Amino acid sequence: MAAGNNEYVIRIELGNLPDGSNGPVSNPSVGSKKDPGSGEKSYWAKSADSAKAAAQKIVSVGTAASIADKLISYEVTSVSLRTGATEYEQKLQFGYSTLKSTAVPLVVGAATGGLPGAAIGLVMGLAMQGIQWAQNARTMGFNQNLENVSIGMATVRAGVTGSRSNKQ
Repeated sequence: MAAGNNEYVIRIELGNLPDGSNGPVSNPSVGSKKDPGSGEKSYWAKSADSAKAAAQKIVSVGTAASIADKLISYEVTSVSLRTGATEYEQKLQFGYSTLKSTAVPLVVGAATGGLPGAAIGLVMGLAMQGIQWAQNARTMGFNQNLENVSIGMATVRAGVTGSRSNKQ
């Protein structure tokens, strides 16, 4: 018996899909914009659309925030020039920087994620503000230590000791 005289027939039958239609070997809806069977967008197309919408919101919120920041910063930094109240300007700058560091994440979170996004943005803004305050306090401590060392060295160079004798 020679193998060349035999005829073999290979038949591949694809079963019906769960919706009753005959389907190809690979699913055409993966990576495509629409699922031909149902007329709905695929998961990937929905994700791309939501990412695009979120990016548009962030850009529009960012642009508005940038313009508002320029206008408010100018008014805050020109207080001492207009009124001569330098301390009041410093208080305004502190308040505005605190508001800006907590409000911007809140607004961006609200624009992109609704109420849950706003809550996450508020928590992140407060955390970042707390980190900034802790770093500022530590920097002030370093500066105070450096100043104390500098004063001590100047005292040594001047020849002044910490005690006074009864001849002085």
